[in-house]
Amino acid sequence: EEQRVALAQWLQKEKIPVDFLINNAGLGDHGRFDSSDWKRVKAMLDVNISALTHLTHLLMPSMLLGGRAAVLNVSSVAGFFPLPHMAVYSATKAYVTSFSEALSIELRPRGISVTALCPGPVSTEFFEVATREGEEDAASHFETFPAFVVSPQDVVAAGLHAVAKDRARVIPGPLLAAAVAVALVIPFFVVRRILAWKADSI
Repeated sequence: EEQRVALAQWLQKEKIPVDFLINNAGLGDHGRFDSSDWKRVKAMLDVNISALTHLTHLLMPSMLLGGRAAVLNVSSVAGFFPLPHMAVYSATKAYVTSFSEALSIELRPRGISVTALCPGPVSTEFFEVATREGEEDAASHFETFPAFVVSPQDVVAAGLHAVAKDRARVIPGPLLAAAVAVALVIPFFVVRRILAWKADSI
């Protein structure tokens, strides 16, 4: 927190205006909540929620002074569903998406665009880091749906395009976007049963 404050103070001192903030840092954890390591859980909460919110709060005055700026918050499709074995991660991303949507409504009339970028599985080291020592690679659980996996380049392109179009939310990949749209209109008790069945199979 002190480093974030110091950064904001340095930017102000050096008279460096900020007109584009990308909150991309994120941590994940895959496994049962009862066997999770609290330090890892706390780090996930600190990075995915606290740091993102704090940086946005610190830099927003500079953005508002400029009169035209954008915030791109990297969330996840995991934020749309309470995912077993990724309970805290999906909850943090639900926060990011909701926070971004609310800020978009608040700030659009004042010239600030806020976008939640909600990718599915991406070809990065994320799952390698999220996998606990001695457990199966978390990425293997998504190999059933290879068509949903997108490249980092496509995610970046989708995010920047959404910012340019002042969209509050974007899901990279047309197939994944369509699947999420369908899932969100299914009665939740059905979704809950599907998630429970998937959790039991892991």
